[in-house]
Amino acid sequence: MKKTFYKTVSRTLIAALFSSIVFSFAGCTQKAVVKADDTAYVILMMTDLHLEDDEGYQKRAFRTMDELVDLSKPDLIIVTGDVNDVFDRNDKIFKAFGEKMESYKIPWTFTFGNHDAQGSAWSKKDIADYLESLSYCKFEKGPEDVYGYGNNFFNVTDENGKIIQTIFTIDTSGPETGTHFVERSQIDWYTSAVRNIAVEVNGDPSKVVPSVMFSHIPMREYKEAYDEAEKNKEIVYGKRREKECPDDTEDELLETIVSLGSTKAYYCGHEHKNNYVVYKDGIRLSYGETCRHKWYIPSRGGLIVNVKKDGSITQQNVRRSSASRIYKISKEY
Repeated sequence: MKKTFYKTVSRTLIAALFSSIVFSFAGCTQKAVVKADDTAYVILMMTDLHLEDDEGYQKRAFRTMDELVDLSKPDLIIVTGDVNDVFDRNDKIFKAFGEKMESYKIPWTFTFGNHDAQGSAWSKKDIADYLESLSYCKFEKGPEDVYGYGNNFFNVTDENGKIIQTIFTIDTSGPETGTHFVERSQIDWYTSAVRNIAVEVNGDPSKVVPSVMFSHIPMREYKEAYDEAEKNKEIVYGKRREKECPDDTEDELLETIVSLGSTKAYYCGHEHKNNYVVYKDGIRLSYGETCRHKWYIPSRGGLIVNVKKDGSITQQNVRRSSASRIYKISKEY
């Protein structure tokens, strides 16, 4: 059985080996992403694949995944839910997805979306059992006394083994389908983890280690944050192209994140057309780039999160229009 707590040592930087790679600038097309000299660890986020039980569709989606992995050369891949779009054969979908992810031979994990267990074949527990059985997948069901499946954290360490960044994943899906608020048990688990890591690294629960959080559903504060940023011309990146759809129940996640001072960025999917980045109370709120292959989606791609040697983060969007095979890689921001 895998442990809930992971220590992940960053890979040796290999950018110098790729002589064909050129520096990436916003709006320029590139063959790959260059790791900056101060980058310790690279996370690739993919979201909302919505795989269909159709060989042609899966081939197109898997090609996009292949291209994103090849471009970003990640140390960890996080898929933030809604892999499934077939409600009577989600077992078949997840087996195809799992085989594809394992083929990369790169550590990866997963957060549940509102559609993943929306089927008559596999329940959330069945999917969780399958994910735990895979070799490269670091997903765990998580503590039994905490709501949901996949409430996990992973630690990135420097060359001396010191923790420089923690990666949280949190379940925002319903008991089987639909959205769900972040329950008190999850908030207490997150709070305890942040403080325990601070004690391990710095000997003081108040001296927290930087962290990021990944889920499927946006926090309720996304809409307010975008409205404020739009009004003040402070949108960091991207656009709102559709209404935000968080769970209707209020929770205390953002307030807890702000009070603890560890998590600096929150990443989600769910809305396929949105890819914006804004700030709320000092926290970066980001949508990933969807991987769904549907005509109404203007672009598809992924999001790269770069963990720096000092524990700070930057990110880059990798996207292409639905009518193009050419990816654009943004500057780090």
